[in-house]
Amino acid sequence: MVSAQFQPGNTVDIVAACGQQNHRHLALRTDPPQHLNARDARHHDVQHDDVVTPGQGFNLALFSAVGAGHVEAFTGQVLTEHFRQFPIIVDKQYGSHGRPLIGGCRLSRRRCSVSARPDDLYLTLHRVNRPQHALPLCCAANSACRTGPFWRVIGSAQMPLSPLSGKGLMISSRLLLSLCLLFSVPLVHADTFSISDIRVNGLQRVSAGSVFAALPLNVGDQADEQRLADASRSLFKTGFFQDINVARDGNVLVINVVERPSIASIEIIGNKAISTDDLMKGLKQSGLSEGEIFQRATLEGVRNELQRQYVSQGRYSASVDTEALPAPRNRIALKITIDEGTVASIQHINVVGNTVFSDEELADQFQLKTSNWLSFFKNDDKYAREKLSGDLERFRSWYLDRGYINMDINSTQVSLTPDKKGVFITVNITEGERYTVGSVKLGGDLKVPQDQLEQLILVKPGQVFSRKVMTDTTNLITRRLGNDGYTFANVNGVPKANDADHTVDISFMVDPGKRAYANRINFRGNTKTRLSEIL
Repeated sequence: MVSAQFQPGNTVDIVAACGQQNHRHLALRTDPPQHLNARDARHHDVQHDDVVTPGQGFNLALFSAVGAGHVEAFTGQVLTEHFRQFPIIVDKQYGSHGRPLIGGCRLSRRRCSVSARPDDLYLTLHRVNRPQHALPLCCAANSACRTGPFWRVIGSAQMPLSPLSGKGLMISSRLLLSLCLLFSVPLVHADTFSISDIRVNGLQRVSAGSVFAALPLNVGDQADEQRLADASRSLFKTGFFQDINVARDGNVLVINVVERPSIASIEIIGNKAISTDDLMKGLKQSGLSEGEIFQRATLEGVRNELQRQYVSQGRYSASVDTEALPAPRNRIALKITIDEGTVASIQHINVVGNTVFSDEELADQFQLKTSNWLSFFKNDDKYAREKLSGDLERFRSWYLDRGYINMDINSTQVSLTPDKKGVFITVNITEGERYTVGSVKLGGDLKVPQDQLEQLILVKPGQVFSRKVMTDTTNLITRRLGNDGYTFANVNGVPKANDADHTVDISFMVDPGKRAYANRINFRGNTKTRLSEIL
């Protein structure tokens, strides 16, 4: 009987699958070199960190690829079987795109299969984490077979096999089945080739130049599977195609594409609150217009945006349906059907957290009103998000003009009736303390006598702080400076709150800017009066 020889120090990691828990780490090594064979009747189930001693039998089925489709199975002696079209690929640099070599199934409690190349009989198996792209195998002929640890190839001893001769062992049906399962697993592999030509099929409207501009490959480049995948992704990013297949015909790169349809026409039905022109402008800005490439995701985004637009108008029952109808020459006709529904009416406005002012006083600050007998004429009970935002800003200003500088609107809830025709508004506020005016100062480059400007200051110490009065003061000072030629004067009122005594110190800072002069005065329309008389 002829057996293969294991050499010390020459190790290689092998991909394996379906090992039992006690096969998490296998080590096959001899020192000094000895012949190992399976003839010994003492079958040895290799354990964790176990050492195979000279002459000790071991049930290890070792498979290797010899050329395309030629497989040899080693179990100490040699048996040759042919499984065409299923070569084993050894990837010494297993990376994120890994090409894991998958081993066969464990055929019995005392046999586990591994895979290697013919020169990898000098081996050590080390357990690694299961490869991300590896598929576990399980032997259909053995119900006890279970998925176990995975292994990967990281090196090779690069040693020749011992001469092979003698009778071959019979390979069992279960071993044969495991080999079939092993080689039926698709392995990621592609030979590198030099591109002699590039052929594009399926173009209709898209020019070949657009394809070549987006293609990261050129004639003469070296191409492999990774570069072909990158080329496919680059073409998909253009948005022109709904299907792309990159293939190889000899050394010719063949790209088969299916173009996305273009938009032949757009029809909008049922819109009244929003004009068709405005809708068309919005569609065009979103990339939907006649002649453009149609993308379903864009249409869905437009539909959702239209729905939000109608909701902002208080039309909660509005619906927008879109339909893409096929048209000749790989085109589609878009049909957008809108049911605007009715604007929800305000049933109640509730302010929570007010202690200083009554509900009636606060309700008067809203332009939105609850439904009443005048609503039919004023139409002020129709809810709209923009109107509510404006009311909340006026509501906040109303408090600030009455000294409540820390007033805060904590939250606003808008709830609907079940039929979506009625709205309940709840505003939660914190009023805070009322502040009065502390000190008032005037600073900056005045340019105008200070006493004249001080007469324009409307806020006085001890008054209740009002943002409106402070703003009116800055406007008066600005106009006074403008009368003296400082047309671009800038006056800012800067409040500083003192929380200890609830006062606000106000400083009016004046920046007059450059003085403006009249360079030329032109009169037009004086057909009867002379210019000298006007001047």
